[in-house]
Amino acid sequence: MLLGRVLRQCLASHTADVSKYSKAISAHGRRSQWEAALDCLAHMRTDGVLPNVISFSAAINACGRGAQWSSALHLLREIAQSQLQLDVIACNSVISACERGSQWSLALQLADEVCHLQLRPTVVTFGAAANACQKAHWWEGALDLFAKMASVRISCDVVLCNTAISVCEKSSRWPVALSLLGSMGSLGIRPDVTSFNATVTACGDGQQWEKALGLFTEMHDIALHPDNISYNAAISACGRAQQWTLALGLLASMPRRHIHPSPLTFNAAAATCERVHLWETALLCLESVLEAGQQSREVEIAYNISQSACWKARAWQPVLSLLAARRTAAAGAGV
Repeated sequence: MLLGRVLRQCLASHTADVSKYSKAISAHGRRSQWEAALDCLAHMRTDGVLPNVISFSAAINACGRGAQWSSALHLLREIAQSQLQLDVIACNSVISACERGSQWSLALQLADEVCHLQLRPTVVTFGAAANACQKAHWWEGALDLFAKMASVRISCDVVLCNTAISVCEKSSRWPVALSLLGSMGSLGIRPDVTSFNATVTACGDGQQWEKALGLFTEMHDIALHPDNISYNAAISACGRAQQWTLALGLLASMPRRHIHPSPLTFNAAAATCERVHLWETALLCLESVLEAGQQSREVEIAYNISQSACWKARAWQPVLSLLAARRTAAAGAGV
């Protein structure tokens, strides 16, 4: 009886120590202090306290927040070598670390391994892998993830769908983006504003202004409220196709919808005007950007667009005035 009581006390003491260290490692992770988290894990061993899966997962998560994918992968190997029961939470953290560290191929390989090892992957597993595809502009990889989710009976959500659509948008695959948006209903997922924004942008980039405008209109039909990004995407889509009346009509309708145009909106409208030599309207857009007192980058873009519009229209006097205004602004900024 005495021996049993002593053993139980030792076990309880060890469990408390493991919990204490694990909480400390997690605290460092929340503060993105990955080096301190690894030091804490090392002290744990020095003190004769054996880390458990929770301790390792906390350290892996800390490395993930710091984009230290190599250290996170090393810790995952340590879990396997320690003959601890590998869990999906630790694997998810390593996948996220690889994604943040731009190791996109490795992130997808790990997601595949989770499926093969029958660790019951979660939406988080596929979400981290999808983010890796997004950063790599790898639309085929994103679609492959959708197939894998179906094979392991994981339900997709709106965030994952939006990530996949965004991958297609950045990869200039507007038909795939359009197909993904259309399939959301059959999956029982209601598209949100982000879903439509990414698809409108994809169609606009693909010179499909009619489809982009149709999607923009559809947002109103299903009681979604377009935001500034929605208008920017629709105006840009019309602008690329030189549909300047539609683009300016969208800009003019924004106040009625209680949406304040941003400098990006005015620059998108100005770019439309520049394509069809409407230099006076481009100058009005420049004035709006200047009135907003925005960052130098947006102002610089506005000046460049307006100057190009005047140049193409052979409006030489405004060109000279713009050059003088830019010199004065640069002098005032001490450039």
